Amino acid sequence: MKHQQRLLAQALGRLMHRQKSMAFLRWCDWYDDLLNQRKKVGGAIRRMLKRKLSMAWEQWQFWYEERVRTKFKMAGAIRRMMNRQLSMGWERWQQWYADFVDQQHRLRGAIRKTNPRSLIPNAASLIPNFRFSIPNPESLRH
Repeated sequence: MKHQQRLLAQALGRLMHRQKSMAFLRWCDWYDDLLNQRKKVGGAIRRMLKRKLSMAWEQWQFWYEERVRTKFKMAGAIRRMMNRQLSMGWERWQQWYADFVDQQHRLRGAIRKTNPRSLIPNAASLIPNFRFSIPNPESLRH
């Protein structure tokens, strides 16, 4: 009887701690959401209060991104000019490869559509006087 009571007490203790743990985790999630909301609302309020500063910051970010993009494009153009021959060869190869892939695609399609036996209707008629013979070993000796 005492053993059963002790087991029952242990089971109830585990159940109570489990529920406390679950409640604590739920509270932690709620608190994280609250802090996140406060951060977002605070940022929005600060932007409203400092509207002109915020607009200037947005404009500067746009200007900077545009400048970085332009600088990247100009550097690429300068590299292409400096390596003009290399660039021409690369572009020529890209065009050749695109044509090659297209040609292979078309050839595969044409081969699939045709019947290979219709290409050479009577192969035996192409070689009318063909005879297969084994040479005489005596004729090979000198």
